[in-house]
Amino acid sequence: ASLTVVDEIMSSFDIERGDMEDLGTLYPDEKRFSVKEVLQRRKYFLLLCAAVLVVVFLVLVSLSIALPVALVNNNSMTSESRASTEMSSYMSSEYSSTSFSSDFSSETGPDPDSIIIGSTTLYFDSRIKNTTESQIDLDDMESWIDREARADFWNALANNASRYLDTSMAEVSETTRVQQLISARNCKSNYEIRTRNMVDGDGIGTSYIDLKGNNKEMVNACTLPFEPAPIYQTNSSSKCELDLHECPDDDKYSRETRVFFHQLPSLQECYQIKQIYPNAFPKVDEDREHELLEVRSSQTWWAKKYTGFLDNDTKYEITFTLRYHSGEALAAKDPKNNIEPASGEWSIRLYSVGEGFTDEWNQDVVDDIQTMYYELMGIFGRPGYCD
Repeated sequence: ASLTVVDEIMSSFDIERGDMEDLGTLYPDEKRFSVKEVLQRRKYFLLLCAAVLVVVFLVLVSLSIALPVALVNNNSMTSESRASTEMSSYMSSEYSSTSFSSDFSSETGPDPDSIIIGSTTLYFDSRIKNTTESQIDLDDMESWIDREARADFWNALANNASRYLDTSMAEVSETTRVQQLISARNCKSNYEIRTRNMVDGDGIGTSYIDLKGNNKEMVNACTLPFEPAPIYQTNSSSKCELDLHECPDDDKYSRETRVFFHQLPSLQECYQIKQIYPNAFPKVDEDREHELLEVRSSQTWWAKKYTGFLDNDTKYEITFTLRYHSGEALAAKDPKNNIEPASGEWSIRLYSVGEGFTDEWNQDVVDDIQTMYYELMGIFGRPGYCD
C-alpha cells in the first residue's frame, strides 16, 4: 500500500520510479532526496495550497456579503430620499424644485445638471418651484353667500388646529377673474391651456396664460417641456407640485408654467400657442400651424388668498376660490356680501424652504399642516370620497 502511495506521488511530480535513484544524476547540483523527504515536501505544498484556498474563500465570502449590503444601503437611501420628497410635497399644490425640465436643444449638449433617461436628456431647471397643494371641495354653497364671514370661520378653525399658522399675520389679496379653458386637440396635444384675466380687485388689468400637464409619476410630470420662449422667461413662473384631493384617485403631480401679460395675446391658432411654449407642441408643423384652438368654457371666479410664512422658513398660501354663474352674480352686492356661488374650493399650498427653490422641507411644519388639513377635512370634507 505504501508503494502505491509513493507511485501516486511520483506520478503527480512526473517522476519515474527509476529516476528516484538517479535524481542526483538528473540534477547534479541538487541534493539527493529520499522518498520520505519527497513526501514531506509534498505535504508542505498541499498545506500551502490549502491555506491559499482558505484565504481566497474568505475574500469571496466577504465580497458576497459587502456588495449586496452596499446595494441595499444605496437603494434604501434612494427610497428614503424619494419618500421624504413626496411627504414634503404632501401638504401643498405646485410641486417643483426637485424636478427636471426638458431641454431638447442638441446645440448645447448635456450640462452638469442633467440626467439621461433612455435617449432623452433631461435638464434640471432651478427656476421651477417645489410645492404641494392639499384641497377640499366646498359643500353647502348657501353657507358661502356671506363669503367673507365664511372664510373667517374656516381660518379660525385652521389657526386653532395648527401650532404655526396665524392668518391674521398674512398678506391678503382678493381678485375677480374671467377664466377660459382652451383645448389644443387640433394641435395634437392634450395639455390644459388656461387664460385668466383679472377684471376686479388686486391685479386688475393683468392676465396670464398657463400650460398644465398631469401625471401620476413625478418624473413624467416634472420633465414636461414647458419652458416658455426666451422672450417670455422673465415674465413667467414655473412649478411642479403634488396635488392632493379628498379622493386619492385624483392625487397627481402637475407641471405648470405661467406667462404674464398686461394684455392677453390672441390665441386662436396652434402656431400662436407654440410661439409661447415652443417645445411643448412638437407636432405643430406647417401643415397644422393654422389649426384652430377651441374655447371649452368661460367662467367667472372670485379668489381670496392668504400668504405668509410658517416657522419663519416655509411659505404658504391659503386660497378660497368661488365660481359664480355669471360676472353679474359675482358682482351683485347685498348686506351679506354676495349671492350664492355655483361651486368652490379651499386649498393650502406649501413651498419648500427658500420659497420653493430648494429640495429642503421643514418637516415639523409639513406634519403640522397635514394634521390641520385632516382636521378640516373631517369637518367640511368627504375623506376618501370619489365621484
